[in-house]
Amino acid sequence: MSPVNLGLFLFLTLTGGGVRSADDFSNRFTNFDWQLTKYCVQNVGAKSWNDNVVLSPVSLKLVLATLKEGSAGNTSRQLEAALNLSDDPKANTLPIATFAAIVRSLQIPGDGYDLDVGTKVYVDDETEPYDMFKNKIQFLYDAAMEKVDFQKGEEAVKKINKWVESVTKGHIQHLISDSDSLKETSMIILNAIYFKGKWEFPFDPKNTETGEFEVSPSRSVQVYYMKAVSQLSYAQVPSIKASILRLPYSGDKFAMYLVLPEKKNGLEDVIRSITPEKLRQAKQSMESFSVNVRLPKFNFEFTASLMQTLMEMGLRDMFSSRANFSRIAPPSKEDLHVSNVLQKAGLEVNEIGSIAFAATQVELSNKFGEETAEFHVDHPFLFFIEDEPTMTVVFAGKVVDPTLRGSPTVRVIQPRPQPQPQPRPQPAVYRPSNRTQRY
Repeated sequence: MSPVNLGLFLFLTLTGGGVRSADDFSNRFTNFDWQLTKYCVQNVGAKSWNDNVVLSPVSLKLVLATLKEGSAGNTSRQLEAALNLSDDPKANTLPIATFAAIVRSLQIPGDGYDLDVGTKVYVDDETEPYDMFKNKIQFLYDAAMEKVDFQKGEEAVKKINKWVESVTKGHIQHLISDSDSLKETSMIILNAIYFKGKWEFPFDPKNTETGEFEVSPSRSVQVYYMKAVSQLSYAQVPSIKASILRLPYSGDKFAMYLVLPEKKNGLEDVIRSITPEKLRQAKQSMESFSVNVRLPKFNFEFTASLMQTLMEMGLRDMFSSRANFSRIAPPSKEDLHVSNVLQKAGLEVNEIGSIAFAATQVELSNKFGEETAEFHVDHPFLFFIEDEPTMTVVFAGKVVDPTLRGSPTVRVIQPRPQPQPQPRPQPAVYRPSNRTQRY
C-alpha cells in the first residue's frame, strides 16, 4: 500500500543579543550550513553552473528540527546526526533547547531592520497529530498548526498562500498554484522568512556607475556598480585563494560576507577548497582597513528541490518507505514519508541595503599607515549572511551573473524527471535599463 505524502516545503523571500553556544557546539553546528551550501552551489538543484544561488541553511534546519520532533528510530538518528541536535544530555551534540533559543534570538527586534520568521504546519482533516508533537513544536519553535481539507484543493491553496503572503510582506503571493497536487498530501510544514535591512555604511547612489562583470572568460555583462571607500574588516586568504570582506548592516546584529576568488574564473576552485574551518580562520584573520569597494547591484530569486542534496548528506530514510514519523500521529493504514523538500529564496542588494537577512558592525581601528585595500567584485563570488551573536548562517549562495533574475512561482508537486534545459541565447554584453528600484 502506497504511503501518504508528507510534503515538506521551505519558502522564503529576501530583497536586500542572542544566545551563544560553546565553540565546539557552534563549529559542528555550522558544518551543516556549509555542507548544504557547498552541495547547492556546486550545481545541486541549480539548472546550470551559471545560475545564481541563494538558500537559507537556518530555515532548512528549522523545518527539519520541527520534523525531528515527530520522528523515531533510524529516521530520528539520521536527522540528529545531520543537524547535530539532540535532547539527550549525554550526547555530544547541540541541545535542542539551545537551537530553539538561537532561532528565537534571530527575531529580537532591532533598529534598522525588519525581520519576520514564521513556521506553520498544515494537517489534513483526517490526520490527528499527538498533543505531545503539537505542544513541543509550539513551545520550541513557535510553530502553529492548522487543520485543512486537502481534498478541497482550491480552498487549501488559498489558505496556504494567504499565510505565506502575510509573512513575506506580499513578496510571495501565489506560492502554490496546483491544487490537484495537494490531494495525496497529509501534512505540509512551511517556513517563511522576510528581512529588510539597511547597510551600516550605505553606498551613495551618485557614485553608482556601469561597468563590465566577467561571467566567464568568453562572456561579460554590463552591470551597475556601487562604489564606496569605508572602514571595513578585510583579509586575503591564501588557503582558499580568495579575499574576504565584511559588510555590516544596521542593527548591530547581522553582516554580509563576500568571498572573492583571486582569479576571475576561480570560483569553482574556491568552492572545492573551502571548508568551515578555513572560513572560521579567514574570519579570525580579518582586520580593519580602509577599503575601496566596488560591488554590483543584483536582484534574483532561486528555487530548488533539496531532496537529493539531503540524501547525499545522510537523510535517506525520511524519503522512503523506511521513514518513521510515528511520533507525529497514531499509526494508520498508510505511513508518512517526505515527498520533497523545496526552498524558494530571493535576494536584492542595492545602495541602501538588502531585502534579506542583514546585520552588524564590529568597530576596529585601522592600522597606522596602511594603504587602502581594493575589493572590486567584477567576477563570480560567494556570499553569506550571518547572525553574528549566535554565529548562525542565515543565508548563503553564489552570484555568477548579477543580471539574471528568477521565477517567482513554485508548484507543489512530486519531483519528476525533467528534460535538460536548452541553452538560452544571450548576447555577449547585456546593458541594463537605468530604472529606479523600489526599496
